[in-house]
Parts: sequence; structure tokens; C-alpha cells
Amino acid sequence: MVIQPFLNRLVSGQTDLGHRCTSHQQEYLRFWGRLDDCIAFAICCVNDSIASQITLSPSICSHKYFDKSESIGGKSYHIFKEINATFTHSIARSELEGKIFVGYREGTLVALNFVDGFGAGAWFKDIMSDHIPDHIVMRSDVSKCFPLPFNRTKGGKQMSHPYYVMFKGWCHGAFKRSKDVLKLPAKCSTSYTGGLTLPELEKFVTAADGNSTISLSIEISGQCKHRRGRPLGILSGTKRQLQVEQVINSKMKPTERTLHEFGKVPDAKFSCSNYDGVVSSVSQSYNLYKEAKALSNKKRGITTGEGGIFKMVENIEKIDNEKRIQSGIRCKLLPGIKRKLELHPLEVHLYGRSSLILSSELKRAGILAFTMDSTGGCYNIPESSIDGKVQHCKISIHPAQLLLPKEVAKKWYQRLVKPFQVAERISDKNRGVDIGKWISQINTDSQEVTRGVFGKPMSIVPHLMTFDCALELLYGAIFGFRNDKQVDSSQTYHNCVMYILLDYERHQMLMSEVPTHLDNSVAVSSFNQLLNLCVFASKQCDSHVFLAISRYLKSLPIAKKSIELRLYQEQYQTMLMYVATEILKQRSLIDAFVRMGVVLKIVTTEKLPSKQYSTDSPIRDHHDVAEADVLAVDMHRILKEVCHEILLETNFTKMLEKEKTKIGCPQTKEPKFDGQVIMDEVLSRLDEKGFTFSCNYLKAKDVVKSTGTVGVCVLYSCYEKHDDSSMRILDEKTVTVSPRKTGGIGIEVTLPMTESEVDNPFYSPQFANYLSYWYDKIGLWSNAIIGLTEDALKKYLFSSSQGIEGLINQQKTHTSTHSQDMSCLSALISRRWDDYFNGSRFLWKQIMGLGFTVECKEARALALENSERAKTDSKIKDGRKRGEDDDGDDDGDSNDNNNNGGGGFSEMKWK
Repeated sequence: MVIQPFLNRLVSGQTDLGHRCTSHQQEYLRFWGRLDDCIAFAICCVNDSIASQITLSPSICSHKYFDKSESIGGKSYHIFKEINATFTHSIARSELEGKIFVGYREGTLVALNFVDGFGAGAWFKDIMSDHIPDHIVMRSDVSKCFPLPFNRTKGGKQMSHPYYVMFKGWCHGAFKRSKDVLKLPAKCSTSYTGGLTLPELEKFVTAADGNSTISLSIEISGQCKHRRGRPLGILSGTKRQLQVEQVINSKMKPTERTLHEFGKVPDAKFSCSNYDGVVSSVSQSYNLYKEAKALSNKKRGITTGEGGIFKMVENIEKIDNEKRIQSGIRCKLLPGIKRKLELHPLEVHLYGRSSLILSSELKRAGILAFTMDSTGGCYNIPESSIDGKVQHCKISIHPAQLLLPKEVAKKWYQRLVKPFQVAERISDKNRGVDIGKWISQINTDSQEVTRGVFGKPMSIVPHLMTFDCALELLYGAIFGFRNDKQVDSSQTYHNCVMYILLDYERHQMLMSEVPTHLDNSVAVSSFNQLLNLCVFASKQCDSHVFLAISRYLKSLPIAKKSIELRLYQEQYQTMLMYVATEILKQRSLIDAFVRMGVVLKIVTTEKLPSKQYSTDSPIRDHHDVAEADVLAVDMHRILKEVCHEILLETNFTKMLEKEKTKIGCPQTKEPKFDGQVIMDEVLSRLDEKGFTFSCNYLKAKDVVKSTGTVGVCVLYSCYEKHDDSSMRILDEKTVTVSPRKTGGIGIEVTLPMTESEVDNPFYSPQFANYLSYWYDKIGLWSNAIIGLTEDALKKYLFSSSQGIEGLINQQKTHTSTHSQDMSCLSALISRRWDDYFNGSRFLWKQIMGLGFTVECKEARALALENSERAKTDSKIKDGRKRGEDDDGDDDGDSNDNNNNGGGGFSEMKWK
């Protein structure tokens, strides 16, 4: 960051003040916007002797025209020497062209005037400000063209100066007189008169070359008196216009730009507070940004008001039609990007023809997956009834997961094609029905445009949609894409998907007994059943689900936490993280149910089985590890039996048929999520099999008082922590039994114990109620739906919506023109059109070169692997050679060979 020269010297201790500021004071001075406030702050920070030196700044004393400083009326002034001098400056003839009109006939000047719209006074001030003494700040008063000699009458009033193009004014330090004589401030008496003389005007007319020079003159008279510390000058005229143009093309923030421009002030001007023609304050910089935004909108044809919005839409449609004609496209359907535009209430639909064609092509190629999310904090209408309520709902696609084979996409998806925004809705009405109408319009328009392009209508109902945790998005998508025979609510959708997934897992379990059965026909059949009944497969974003579950206890106000949640928050958080990570990743729905059933069993059991300890029982510091291992093995056996029995003995087909009867029928009550039905079955079977999850031990005892402390340790999982989502309880090859425990909590008991049970410190109806919210709708967030879809389509699919989250983040925070793009609705539509048009072309290029890109990346990875392998082999050979060349005894040679040869390879780490 560039800082004004004086402050650079001040904070580095190199000024004539002889004082080095502290680090805190340096930071203060670096980011303070005005010199005089910096000096005032420095005076407060140093002793009186230094302050007196600042009062008569050495930089001002060394100024060429500085005379003295004195106090007038209790105010401190800098007084400069009196000036009575003429200064000249030569400019190119071309700089005057278009600014003045000069009539010339038969070698005589006959007419003279300014061109309409020419800011003469500001122009002269900007031209001459760098060619007069540094302490004088010009302020324009009169700009006038006097009658030429040809037009003057004899005996008329004579001119008091030689300038026929005259500019007159005074120094900016002059103040208006006060009515109160006692408060009369010192008046700066400096004034100026200048301009173009008759010979220079004749030269302007007769010079044939535009580079010929014309001399401007200025006469300055009077003595300057400046109030000490008062900044002088304004930013206007051509210099202000130049600053505005720079702001448009700059990415600097207003504060940063202020310091950058302020640092360009020369030392001579800086010493006498002459900030004329530069950005001298943060507020001035903000004003420049406002002017730049208005100028940028004007260049783009953006105007505020309803008329400007509709005019922008018409311009975009006109441009789109012209581009189609140039490209030889005859189709005139869906021009531009605006599909619907209503202002009262606000309802804006933005999507283009190409995005619908691309979606239909992907659907025809075999798979189409949409990601849908909504965000606020973009476009807003302040001081209105919808202030802060405008939501942007977006639909995007990620072609990498749709076009590449499963293994290739899984390996390279992060480095290939980026997400592409298909459609956007801007509205303050964000109910599921409102979103559904928007999606229905998209589907209808896609059929219309594909009929015109391919000769037959094609819908863009996706195979998979990813959402956040907002159910209105899911309901809107169902409402927009469904037909009369498909599910009509989020609850019915979830229940049907849950039963289809469980039935598919039952078939998978039976198929595992037939090793020769390797095709995916059951997956295809189950997935087609899901699409026919449930419209599409849906998945709540892994990241949103993880954050919602893992942050529950931290976000819950302490006043709303039960006693056990306050006391044992760390242990409950451990179980929550288990749910938010490993259970979330499970691609078997019955596995997810049973694993969550274990956690639910822990927090709903009031009493835990325990040995009857007495004062003679030994105490332990920790639980018995061997007992926990045995308990884990027994827990795995029970969980496996429960999974097997539920899949075999439950008639999921009958349950699915019952859900079908609810479609299209008016419900007296709102339908419910049926996750509780399966969870009740899981808990019931666990109780039947005598399921236990705790291993207790006597932690401490007091023989005198006959009391003791029983330590409680619970197993919330019997499986080793893993990142592989393919691990299944019913598949012995993929599981590793290992107890996962939490506890360390002591329960006070009376010794000897009369009962074989103790209170469960983890019993928490509040925690169990929170878990019920998630397992009740487990079919919406479980990765089992991703497993089925991948098995059926043989593609690598994303279980999170990070692609569209990144797209939203880029549009909101990584775009330098975000505030301009969201300043009004017409600006937003213009920006979305630019993004859509340029993004469509770039996406097609990416797709066309996708295969070549993957080949290059594979070749580069293989070359890197071969290079690393060659380096490793070279190190091994060098080690063996050093061992063979060693002249030591046989034992020493043997040791060297063992260390550098065989041992060296085993310790080598592959990158």
C-alpha cells in the first residue's frame, strides 16, 4: 500500500522531528487518512519540545515562498511571501481544439467564443496548477471571451489586461468576511488573471500542425495566508473525470485508493496542505466510487426505474437475436435470458436457451444431475416491504460427473469442468409452491426449445437432485417436475424412497449368496422404480447435514440445554460427530438405521446393568479392555442379526403400496415421515436380543462411609473408524470389529450394592428427541441413495452441493463489481447475461476438450510416478554400491547391506 511521503518518513523515524513512534502509534499513523490529524496525534504522543518543532514544521520553513507563522484571532496561520509575477505554460494546439471557436477571415480574427458544454474555468485550473507556486490553490471565478479588435467600437472601454480569452479567480485560502468584525479571519489576498493573448489566438488559427504549441499565461498577485492544518483544494474537472475512469478499472477499496492517491502528492505541496486535484479523504473516495458506478451503468445502458429494466431486457434480446443470425441459427425461441419479470410482487426468472439444450443433451446421453440452492444478501430493495427478504434460488450442473467414466471422474473431477449455472430465480416469495411454478416453467420451456431444435419435445427431469436441508426446495422440485401418478409431497417422497432402498438392499443381501451374479440389473430395476414413482432421486448436501448435526450443541443456548447436556457435552458431541460423519457416509440404509439405533439406545435407557460391588471389590483406574472387546464382538453379532431379520421379515413392498394410496388423495392430516417406523423395529429387536452397550467398573470407594463411585463406559460403535463408505455390517470382508467408547463419568452408589444396575448418566430425552428429527427423514440425507444411483448409472456422483456453494461464493465475494452488479435489477440482469453468454461458450470448449484434458493429466501423473520410482531405485542402488565398496570386516559389511539394501527399501516412503 502506498502511503504519503511525510507519513513514510514519520513512521520510520527519519523526519526532522527526531522522534521514533511506537508500533501502536505507527499503525495509527499508517491508516489515518489526513495529515493534520496525524500531526495532532503526534503532538499528543511526544513531549513539548517535539510539539514545538511540529508547530513550525521544518518542511514548511524550507518552502521557497514561506515567510512566517503567526497567531491571528487565536488561530495559527502560515503566511507566505507576496507574489507579483507572471507564469507561462505551453500546450499543444490539439488540446485547445474543440474547446474554443475562433472565426478567421482575410487574415483577421472576427469571432471568438467558448464551445457549448466546455468547463473553461476548471480546464484552465487543471492545466496551470502544476506551473504556479506550490502553496497557491486556484479557485475559478470568471471565464470570459472578450470582443476582438475587429468588433470593438472606437472610443469604447479599454481592456485592463491583454487576455481576450480570460480566466480569473483567487486562491482557495480566501474566506468570506464574517459579519462579526471581532471574528474576522485573515483573508488570503492572492488572486490571478490569465488566459490567451491575441498573438496566441492568431497562432492557434494559422498553425497547420496540431502539435504546434500555444502559450498560456497567468498573472498572480497578493500574499497567501493559510490556516495551519486546513486542507486546501478540491478534486474537479478533468482530473476528477480521470479518477472516476480509474476507479472503474481498479479493484482497490476506497480506503486503500485514498492512501494510494494521497501518497502521490509532492513534498512541496504536501507541506502546505495543497491537496488540489488528488483524492484527499476517504469520503471523497466513496463519492468517486458512486460516480464510477453511475458512469459504468450509463455505459452499459443501465438506468434505474421500471423503464430502464424493460429497456435492458429488450436490448439483450436484440443482441441475442443478432448473434444467432451471425451464427446461422434459425431458431428464434427464448431470446435473451429473461423468462419472467414481475416487479409487484418481485418475481424474476433468468435462464437461457443454451442451458436448456445442454441439460436435454445430458439427459439424452444417459444422466442428468442438478444441484439446487438458495442464498440471500445479493440484490435488495431497501426501505421497502421486502427489505432483506429477496432470495436467489439457483440450479447448476457439474458436467464432470455426468460425462466422465466413474473412475476417471472420481480421480480428476476437482481439476476439470467447473459448475455451470442453468437457471436463477429472484423473488421475495419462497414457498415450495412458488419454487415449483418456476421449475415447471423451466421444464415447459425445455420441451418447447427441444421441439424446435431436435424436432421432438424433451423434458429435463433429472435423475438426481442435490439440495441443502430446506424442504421447500425439495417440495418445489417435486411440484415442478411430477406428473399426476407421482408423489406429491416431501413426506410421501421420503417414505417411498426409503422402502425402495430397503427392498433393494434385501435383494443385494440375497444376491451376495450367489457369487456368479455380477451385473447391476437389480440396481437398474430399483432405480427405474424410484424414478417412475418419485420423479427423481434426491440427496441433502453432506456438508449442510454435517454442519447442522455437529453444531447442534454449540448453537443451542445454555438456558435450553438439559442438565445432562450441560454436564457431559463433550461425550454427547462425540456421539454427534459419529452420526455426522460415519453414519452419514453409509451407503446402506439399514446400516445407518442400526448404527443410529445404538446411539439412540444409549440416550433412551434409564438404567445400566452393573455388578453388585461391595467394600471388598477391587477398584480400577479404567474400564476392562478385554471386556470391551468381548462386548464389541457380541454387539456386532446382534447388529448383523437385526439387519438380516429386518430385511428378510419386513414386507417393504406392502408398505410401498400403502404409500402409493396417499398420492393424489386429500389428507385430513399432514403426512408423516416414516423413519420412526423402521427405528421402532430396530429398537424392539435390540431389546429382544438383550443388547448391552456398557462396561462398568468400580472407580473409587470409601470404606468408612460405605460409598463408592462406579465408572460408566459406553460403546457407541463396535466398528473401527473408517472413511470407506462401502463398509457394510452384513459384509464380513469390509468390517473391522473394534470398540469405540466414550464415558469417564462416575456414578455415586452405596456399598454394598443391593441392585445389579446403576443410573445411566447419558439418559437424555432432549437428545433423543433431536436424533428423532434426523432418523425420521433418514432417506433424504443418507448416502444410500447415492449408492443406488451410482450402481444403476455407473457414474461417480457428488453427495454434496459444494459446486454451487462455490459458484455463489464467487458471485458474492470474489467479484470486484459485485456491488455494481447488484445496484439495481437492470444491472443484475445485464451481469447475468454476460455470465451466461461467456460461460456457455467456455463450457462448450471445456466439454469438447474434456477427453484430451484427462489424457494429458493421466500421462502427467504416470510420468511423475515413473520419475519418483526412478529416484527411489537410484537411491537403493547407491546404497547397495556403498555397502559393496566398504572395506570393513565381514560383520560390518553385513550390517551395511542390511541397513542400506533391504532395510532401505522398506523404509522408503512413496509420494
